[in-house]
Amino acid sequence: MTTIKKKAHLGDRKLINETIPEGITTIEDWAYAHCKLLSKIYIPTSVKSLSPRTFDGCDNLSEVFIYKEEDVLNDNPHLLALSIKIWANDINELVSAAAEPTCFYAEYDARLLKYLEESDDVGFDPFLAGGEEDYEDDDNDINLFIAKRQVEKCILIYERILSEDAGYRIDKDAKDRYVDYLKNRRLTHAFDALLKDDIYASPYRKVYFALDLINAREASELLEVAKDDKELSSMLINVSISDSSDAISEFKL
Repeated sequence: MTTIKKKAHLGDRKLINETIPEGITTIEDWAYAHCKLLSKIYIPTSVKSLSPRTFDGCDNLSEVFIYKEEDVLNDNPHLLALSIKIWANDINELVSAAAEPTCFYAEYDARLLKYLEESDDVGFDPFLAGGEEDYEDDDNDINLFIAKRQVEKCILIYERILSEDAGYRIDKDAKDRYVDYLKNRRLTHAFDALLKDDIYASPYRKVYFALDLINAREASELLEVAKDDKELSSMLINVSISDSSDAISEFKL
């Protein structure tokens, strides 16, 4: 058998971790779509054809590993999982490039820069959001959609900047565009991404504060938003204290 057939595991609620056997070359439409608990999947390098919608609706998918024999080849399975979910229409090149990290990050940067330029309302369907009549009377649905899309873009930037620690440098022009995007949304969507309750939120916070996106006054205002989060509150307090100390020193001079 070299093919995982169309809808083979569609909606499987018991599937959590999956290893696709070596020798599989083709994964057809919706083979793993709507597997709500699927969080981790291993894909062999023998797979050459992946349906654009293989992982449709796999909202819990957090790690995708590319392997050959017993060796895992990609160094950031979380970033690959994010990429696959966001750029679901064209995942073949992403999965293929992931076996060679340098190629993957080049592909990722090209896609992310294009994605940042894309209008945030692309893909919004008023019928799916509650019906055309409701949508015409209330912009809440479209605003929520746009806010979610912008938080998503901020997370993709955080992940890419974090990868620099592993030696995968970002072209200066690309990084400037990433940082500018975060700065323009530092108090809304860039900060909202830090409130996500998952294991990846803490590294994102380190990027946010390392880039000095906010000043002492803004940090103080955000304390109320983050009052139930001890780690984030502590980071905000440190910014407030640090900036205040600098201001006092300048005043004395």
